[in-house]
Amino acid sequence: MSRMRRLSRAIEIPSTVRIKSGALDRLGIYLQRVAVQRVALLYSDGLPASILDRALMSLQDTGCEIVSRQSVPDCAFETAARLATELSADVQCIVGLGGGKSLDVAKVVAEKRDLSLFVVPTSLSNDGFASPQASLTRAGRRQSYPARMPDGVVVDTAVCLEAPKILWLSGIGDLVSKLTAVRDWKMAFHAVGEYVDDFAALLSDASVFQFMGRPERDLEGIRLLATALMLNGVAMAVCGS
Repeated sequence: MSRMRRLSRAIEIPSTVRIKSGALDRLGIYLQRVAVQRVALLYSDGLPASILDRALMSLQDTGCEIVSRQSVPDCAFETAARLATELSADVQCIVGLGGGKSLDVAKVVAEKRDLSLFVVPTSLSNDGFASPQASLTRAGRRQSYPARMPDGVVVDTAVCLEAPKILWLSGIGDLVSKLTAVRDWKMAFHAVGEYVDDFAALLSDASVFQFMGRPERDLEGIRLLATALMLNGVAMAVCGS
């Protein structure tokens, strides 16, 4: 006899969410509010020095100890495993700063070491920054891995606005694909009985339509896109896929 699917369940979602201009300069304050004192900073290789310096200054100004800081050269599982092994035992929280590669590595490191995680995306090319999965290569082949759902999401809209336009367009493409994804999901229910989590579908649709009401490349448009992508990452956690 097959087991009945649970009608409700507990999921992990970010408890700290800051999406606004200047948020990067308040990163240390956000960590301080949740009693984080010692962090490991993982940032994108080639990240502009001005962005890295602002993050470091924010952490240092609030007395947050940067136990280690490492640039992430690639999105290899081997890199994530090495960084997790080398991590000091007194680290309380992983802070991932930069693009998708560094954030995915940070998510896997946090998962392997069972540590809190704050992500600080500097561009909005997809919804992976707030999802419980990471896309890494292993022996050169791309695979998905279970990862830590961020405890904190900090998006500086002014920083993301300065990212290349192609990354903005990529984020919009990822968001628009949710419309067909939800429709395909519901078609699969009618065709083969695929389980559909109505809350995840509703959350995804609502976030997409909110952005579509004002698809502008300005600070408010960045805020709407970041919010929509983050909520779709949460939707992945809700539906478990």
